[in-house]
Amino acid sequence: MPDRHPIVSGVFYPGTSRSLRHAVDALLRTPPLPVPEPVLQAMADATRQEAHPAVCDGPDVSSDATSGLTPGVAQGAAPKPPAPASVTTDALLVMLPHAGYVYSGRVAGRTLSQVRLAPVVFMLGPNHTGRGAPLAVWPEGDWLTPLGSVPVHERAAAALLDKDGGYTANRTAHEGEHSLEVLLPLLQVRHPALSIIPVAVSEQDAGALQRAGASLARTMQELAAAGVPSSIVLSSDMSHYVTRTQAEERDALALGRMAALDPEGLYATVRHNRITMCGVLPAVVALHACRALGAESACLAAYDTSASASGDHERVVGYAGMVAKRPAA
Repeated sequence: MPDRHPIVSGVFYPGTSRSLRHAVDALLRTPPLPVPEPVLQAMADATRQEAHPAVCDGPDVSSDATSGLTPGVAQGAAPKPPAPASVTTDALLVMLPHAGYVYSGRVAGRTLSQVRLAPVVFMLGPNHTGRGAPLAVWPEGDWLTPLGSVPVHERAAAALLDKDGGYTANRTAHEGEHSLEVLLPLLQVRHPALSIIPVAVSEQDAGALQRAGASLARTMQELAAAGVPSSIVLSSDMSHYVTRTQAEERDALALGRMAALDPEGLYATVRHNRITMCGVLPAVVALHACRALGAESACLAAYDTSASASGDHERVVGYAGMVAKRPAA
């Protein structure tokens, strides 16, 4: 039963258990982040209402907001435990960014602090290497981080593979891929009893992505009927290596389609506007699944760009956290 060992530990996130826990605890205390006006307007337009209704109403989480990997933690001080959320959303879908924690960690931490995930999570991410199967499922074993191991939910993985959605048991696609690994320490701290089904997506055919989303939804419905609730965690960054203004404007277009849970519109918008959203393919799968499961919209939990950490406003990457609430039974 092969395990998946970390490949970006000590690079994208701290490499020791103590320093990693310190960083994650601090990131989960990230206060609300200011959202640029183009992104706010896109959220409002997505639901055709006023007052930006597609921006999540999250809990007040206090922080000292210091710079670096550990906002909310003074130099040399022990981290405070994550503040309990005063309001949490039972999340069907959460989108999180996967850059180094110094860049995207605040968005990921702020988003996760506002949600409650099911104990079983389908993790969908891009395949940056292009290796392996186009819809690659890691079927068994554990995924390891400096904080310990996260088990693969083998029953759920087998159920997904048993459908006609095009999924393949394939480890090659995951071995050199960082997009899911980077999120695991955050999930481990926020949801210690988590089990996962890792899926790397490089399939580009729109019909195949729709079928993959439908199969994912059917799998989640079967698990729920058996008393095993599940959520989706989608890993994606937004625009890459454009100016901050360009990133905000282009990301707003894509995030508006995300808020509307419009998979066809998202795919078309990203392609037509040449938006370099690396996780658009798994996002299309996730949105199809959410629609099939009865969700109607998503909200923006956080937005930022790498300029906040680097000071470089001419060549940035955009990061967003999105949440779709689980529909009432």
